[in-house]
Amino acid sequence: MSAHACEETLSIAYQTGGEGRLHILVNEATVHPHLAAPEGNWVAPDLLLPGENLLEIELTGPEGAASARLEVFSGCEGTFPAAPGANANSLLTVELDTPGRVSEAFSYDDVPDYIYVNSEPTDNAGLDAAIDHLRELAQAGDVDGFLAYQEPLLHDARLSHPERAGMLNHMAMVLLAGGEFDVVEPEEITIKPVLGGRAYQAMDARGQGPLQFVGRDGSQSAGQTLAQARIWIKTAEGWRVLRN
Repeated sequence: MSAHACEETLSIAYQTGGEGRLHILVNEATVHPHLAAPEGNWVAPDLLLPGENLLEIELTGPEGAASARLEVFSGCEGTFPAAPGANANSLLTVELDTPGRVSEAFSYDDVPDYIYVNSEPTDNAGLDAAIDHLRELAQAGDVDGFLAYQEPLLHDARLSHPERAGMLNHMAMVLLAGGEFDVVEPEEITIKPVLGGRAYQAMDARGQGPLQFVGRDGSQSAGQTLAQARIWIKTAEGWRVLRN
């Protein structure tokens, strides 16, 4: 494969008009929380299923002064997409000219054998306790225990982008053992099923996961914030982090 070969990825290009703000979900998981994008932007959802997938769009804003346009398309990773409606390999285009919520299905088959693909739906019993335990491990600087919670995330990273698994391990060392970040209590967390109940999303009102880090004053990371552990899945070992 040449250095310029296309590594296919599914993306969503979106643009808002007027005072519109968009909340975008794919397979019930938030991929873009209530933000305006008058200049246009794009996002790559990472909880896809082979076959049919569900796109949900909520547009908020004043009646008559909010609009949006979105396009789901297959493109090359690392390339900036065109405006919604102008991309090749389009799978779905949606236009909204009034506030409201719409749902549309699209098909996509190029999904690796991610750990959730063949999982069965479950309830969320024990998830609150698992989130608290992960936060305790992070506060204690227990890198090994922290990474054990991230095994589904690491498993899926090895399948699609092996270099990211190494980056996740390095990030754990920086956050827990680098001496520059503190774990902080999040705002109220809402838990909801995603992927048809195969996994659960834990998120605050800002769209942040429940494990939140803030750079310490006086350090090179001062003022930086990072949130993790947004999507969880129940495994034979208990609840584990599926996506950050």
